[in-house]
Amino acid sequence: MIVKNEQDWLAGAVESVRSIVDEVIIVDTGSTDSTPGMAEAIGATCEGLWSTLPLKGEPPITRFSAMILSRDSILNDAKARRDLDYKPVISVEDGMRALAA
Repeated sequence: MIVKNEQDWLAGAVESVRSIVDEVIIVDTGSTDSTPGMAEAIGATCEGLWSTLPLKGEPPITRFSAMILSRDSILNDAKARRDLDYKPVISVEDGMRALAA
């Protein structure tokens, strides 16, 4: 879900797709309301339910994923490539092709 200033609708939107998706990704595009905090609260609730109840798989959203996706961020693996000889399992190009498929 791509959102901006959706604090009043976010919980309902996530609930409306819960039974048909395995994962919820919320990308905030610069909210000035409490949308990022709501996304984190939804993630915390999911984490709590998955750790308390015998639910299968991973939570559809976590606090970490909500936090990362609701703020401006740049993920850079240059240091891991340089210091740890990290090599991606899949290239950006292959990943983008798989995403588009």
